[in-house]
This record gives sequence, C-alpha cells and structure tokens, in this order.
Amino acid sequence: MNEAFAAYNAGDFAKAFQLIFPFAERGDAKAQSQFPGYPAEKRFAVPTRFGPLVTTTYSVTVNHRAYSAMCATYPAGADFSNPRVNLNGSVNGAARATQGTVLTSNYVNFEGYQGVDFVVQIKGGYSRNLNFLIGRTLYAIEMISPSNDFSDFGRFASSFQLMRSPGRALVPAALDP
Repeated sequence: MNEAFAAYNAGDFAKAFQLIFPFAERGDAKAQSQFPGYPAEKRFAVPTRFGPLVTTTYSVTVNHRAYSAMCATYPAGADFSNPRVNLNGSVNGAARATQGTVLTSNYVNFEGYQGVDFVVQIKGGYSRNLNFLIGRTLYAIEMISPSNDFSDFGRFASSFQLMRSPGRALVPAALDP
C-alpha cells in the first residue's frame, strides 16, 4: 500500500490505480481506469427480480465534475439472450435513479463488446455514460457535469482498459445488425 501512495503522491495515478484498484476482479473481466484524482470506492446492491445486483463504483469529483467507473455482475437468473434489452435497462435505470431524462442514446461497439453511449439530464446538470456488457457483467463509465460539456469524457472513457487475465478468454458480444 505504501508503494501505491508513493505513486499517487508522485503524480503516477495509473500506477497508483493499478496497485490499489483492481476493480472488476469478480466480474467477467478485470478492468482499470485513470481518474483525474484519487477515486473513492463504494459497494452496494441494487435489488432486481433475479436477486441483488452487486455493484462496485469508483468515483472522484474534480472542478465540479464527477468521474465514475462501475462494474456489476448480474445474478444467475438474468436473461442475456438479447443484450440490447439489458443495455436499455441500464439506460432507463440510470435515468430513474437520478430522476433524470434521457436526451440521447446510441448503441456502440466498445473493444468488440456491445454497449450504449447516452446522456441524461439530471437535476443541476447532465450525466454522460458509456455502458457495455461482457458476459454477465455490466461496466459503466460516467461523467457528471453542471453543463452539457463533456469535452473530457473521451479522454476519461479511453483510459478505461480491459485487462486480459491469463487463461481467461473474453468473447465479444455479437453486435446486432
């Protein structure tokens, strides 16, 4: 842990993050992201009809903008035969949780995995999100801003990396036509 704090204090946030936050270890892939500051970890369960959706979130607020990366592995009974249904559920769930309104929503391909890029207008600002599925795990990258200016979102989202574990193949979800 001392090595992680030394890296953080030296400004090597990527190294500090790798040492402190191997955040998706329990999911279908391991991932990391670079934050513009020191992120806090939060774990919670979201009730679903299949059982609790255990969620791990890392977030930091810098200059009135919040940056978050999240992973959640769905319970065994969840149906993934049509990933877009699950992705739409994540969009609607994000809007419902913030009492917001979805302004845009577009299906995307993130490193070969099916995802959705969307913006929600929330009280006091806007939230831009990139959610994608790997197996039974939902990953989300989010930036909340007081204005509809997400000029930093691309840099933050592109810092998100899937870490290939030895002996564990990651199979991209098929993209619908």
